Amino acid sequence: MGCSGASRSDFMVDADGIPYIIETNVIPGMTPQSLLPDAAHRMGLGFPELCRKLIELALERGARTTQN
Repeated sequence: MGCSGASRSDFMVDADGIPYIIETNVIPGMTPQSLLPDAAHRMGLGFPELCRKLIELALERGARTTQN
């Protein structure tokens, strides 16, 4: 799909066990109850560090885009 940075994809599994993608959200939630900050926290990355990392990734991606 070409997503970068952070995204969240929702799936459903049918009765035969076949997964189907329902949607991809390219701007996942960033509230205290959201999955991305929770996953980062479980990896030892605090919310400010998560935000900083996402900004750094976006700036790097933008720099690569402008160089091409």
